[in-house]
Amino acid sequence: MMKIKSRKSQSEFEMMMMPVIILIIGIISVAVRLGLIYTEKPASPQREYITNQYANDVVDVILRVTTKCRGLSFKDLIQDCEKTPPDDVASEYYCDPQSNKVLKCAYAKNQIQYLLDTDLKDTDGLDYYFIVYKGADIGNDEDVLEWINPDGYMGHSNVENDDFTIGIECPSSRRSKTYQLPGSISNIFVKLDICI
Repeated sequence: MMKIKSRKSQSEFEMMMMPVIILIIGIISVAVRLGLIYTEKPASPQREYITNQYANDVVDVILRVTTKCRGLSFKDLIQDCEKTPPDDVASEYYCDPQSNKVLKCAYAKNQIQYLLDTDLKDTDGLDYYFIVYKGADIGNDEDVLEWINPDGYMGHSNVENDDFTIGIECPSSRRSKTYQLPGSISNIFVKLDICI
């Protein structure tokens, strides 16, 4: 007799719990649809490193690289771009003073773009925005570093404009690193945003 009663009470308990379970499943599915519960996998530790530390490492390495342009580093080339050349653009603003074919600024921009495209876009699938600007403090990116370009000659066909912006501004969240360099006229800031 005892067994029959316990089965009956167990069955009653299960019947009472069914609506509760269905209600919980319904609440969870509504919460997921409304975005109240985040269902994506968390970022891997490797991805976290890339977005948190990578911008710092990439800018640091780029500024230290010695180029084929007079053996100068990108840091030196960027600092030279800040100087306003005379109207005739003296040979000191070219990578090769004898040929006057490639402006230091155009060379630097082209090579930095190549490095960033190769490292960030092609290898890691990351979009980026690289900008060099001048001003009094960090965050004043209104004054993008530009250079004089005689007769519209860019020095390389891949350089689209005479300023130091590469890539497309990140539409939403990003990880950034900004370096400050001393300039002859004002401070120079080198900023890399990696879009996440």
